[in-house]
Amino acid sequence: MLECVAGELENELRNAMQSREEKILGHMGKIRALLEAGNHPGICEEIAQISRHTELLTKDLRELMIDFYGDLQTSGIQPARQPYPALPDVKIRAKNGCVIITTDAMLPFPIKGSVYYLHEKLDMALVRFMEERKSPRPYFRCRCAVVFIHHYGSDWEDLRHLRDYDNVEHRCITNVLAAHLLWGDSPKCMIAMDVLAPGKRNYTEIRVMPLPQFRDFVMSEKIEYVP
Repeated sequence: MLECVAGELENELRNAMQSREEKILGHMGKIRALLEAGNHPGICEEIAQISRHTELLTKDLRELMIDFYGDLQTSGIQPARQPYPALPDVKIRAKNGCVIITTDAMLPFPIKGSVYYLHEKLDMALVRFMEERKSPRPYFRCRCAVVFIHHYGSDWEDLRHLRDYDNVEHRCITNVLAAHLLWGDSPKCMIAMDVLAPGKRNYTEIRVMPLPQFRDFVMSEKIEYVP
C-alpha cells in the first residue's frame, strides 16, 4: 500500500512541477520578446509572475509532502502526534514571560507575490513549541505586544536596511501568532511595534509579551539598539 502511495506522490510531484514549469517558461519567453521589442517596463510584470509561480510551486510541493507525511502517520510508520519535520531556521523560546521567535534572515520585502511560506514555517515551529511545552491555547491570556526587531549588519549602506514593510508580512505572521499564542489579532488583543537594530548580522527577532512587560521594555535601556 505504501509503495502505491509513494508512487502516487511521485506522479503528483511531477505534475505540479511540470505545470508550474510551463507557466514559468512561458513568462521567460515573454521577457525575451519584451527585450527584443525594447519594452523594458513590461519585464517587471513578467518577473513578478515568475516569482509568484515559484512560490506557488513551493506551496504545492509542501502540501503534497504534508499529505504524504499524514499517510505515514496513519500507517504507523511515523508516530501520530509527531509534528511534520522542519528545518530549524525558525527558533522559538520562552524567557521571563516572553516568547522570542528568531529567523535566520530579515523579513522578505515582496513587491508582488505570496508570503505563504512565512506562515507555514512559523506555524510548524509554533506547533512544535506548544506540543513540547504541553501549553494550552492561547499561550497568553491577556492583551499583548508583538515587537518586530529587524537586526541588520551595521556595515550595510544606510538606505538598504531602512525598509518600509507593508501590512502583508506582518499580517501573515500575526495570523499565526493569534492561532497559537493570543486570543486574536485585533487591537483589543494585541499591539505591534517595529524596531531597527544595528548589529553584526541580518536576522529577525519577534517578541510577544504582555503589555506591562512591553511598557518596561520600551522605557528600558535594553531597547538601546534603536538607531
